[in-house]
Amino acid sequence: MKSDLKTLKSRGFFNKCEISAIDDLNPDKIIELLYDSAPNIRSAAVKKIAELKNENHIPILCELLKNEKKLYTKIALSDALIGYGAKAAPFLTALFGKIGNNQHNKPAMVDLKKLSFPLPRDITARITARIGPAALDELEKVLKCGDLHQITEAIDAIGHIAYNFKDIKSENALFETLNKYPRNELILWKIIRAFQAFPSERVIKYLLGMVTEEKDEILIAEAKRSLDRIKRNRSTSQ
Repeated sequence: MKSDLKTLKSRGFFNKCEISAIDDLNPDKIIELLYDSAPNIRSAAVKKIAELKNENHIPILCELLKNEKKLYTKIALSDALIGYGAKAAPFLTALFGKIGNNQHNKPAMVDLKKLSFPLPRDITARITARIGPAALDELEKVLKCGDLHQITEAIDAIGHIAYNFKDIKSENALFETLNKYPRNELILWKIIRAFQAFPSERVIKYLLGMVTEEKDEILIAEAKRSLDRIKRNRSTSQ
C-alpha cells in the first residue's frame, strides 16, 4: 500500500496532509510551491490557490498547464481554472491548439458509434467546455476572430456545451462560420459533429442536404451520425 501511495504522489496525488502543511502560508509562498519539484506539493498548492479566487492567478495557472506532465496535477489545474468560470475563458481560448499534439488535424472516421458527444481532445477546449454556457460568448468571439487552430477547438467546446447543458445559443455562430470557411474540411467536419447537439429544423435540413449531396464519405457518415443522435435524443426526451 505504501508503494502504491508513493506512486500516486509521484503522479501528483495529494491528501489532507499536504493541504494542512500549507494552510497558514501567505499567497506568495503558495505561489512558490506551484513550482515545487514534488508533483503532489504542486497539486496541493494549486488547490489552495484556487480557493483564493483571485483572478490575477488565472494566467499563472494557464502557464503551468502548458508544461505540467503529471496526471493529478493537471486535473487540479483543470478544476481550478473551471472554478473561475467565464473569467478564465479568454486565457484558455488563447491556448487552443497549443498544448500537446493530440488535436484532430483532418476529418476522420472516429466516434461514429459513440452515443455521447465526443470529448474535445485539446485539454484547454475540454476545460472550457466544462465551464459551460458561461463560456459561450468567448467561444463565439473565437469563431469570429481566432486563428484556424482556435476555431476548430472552439467548435468542439461549443458542441460539447450544447450537448451537455442543452444551450443552443451558438447555432447562428456555427452557421456563420460555415459560410466564412465553406471549403475548410476540418471546420466543416467539426461543425457537422457539433450539430448533433442542435435539434433545430434548420440544422436537420442542412444535415439531410449533406447526406444527399455531399461526395466525401467521412462527412456523409458524420452527418448521418448527427441526424441519428438528434433523433435518439428527441425520443428519449419525450
